[in-house]
Amino acid sequence: MKLHLIDFRYTWRLLLRSPAITLIIIVLLGLGTGGVAAVFSPIYSLILITPPFLQPDRLVLIGGDIPLFDMNLNTVPSVMRRQLLWTSG
Repeated sequence: MKLHLIDFRYTWRLLLRSPAITLIIIVLLGLGTGGVAAVFSPIYSLILITPPFLQPDRLVLIGGDIPLFDMNLNTVPSVMRRQLLWTSG
């Protein structure tokens, strides 16, 4: 325990001796933490949690082709898919 206290005091002295480097380290740690949180949040909400359905394993994707536009509905985003279906039908 005493060695940890000595290491902590030495680290604190080094950080106070060079405040510019300390500020850069704190900013970089904050940016790194924020970046990881920003990347992980959508991944967590889209992939890691289960969907709010009673039986998510029974969900199916219904799609098809629109020959007029030469597009496959399975590769078109849902907003565009609704627009294409509405305008073609």
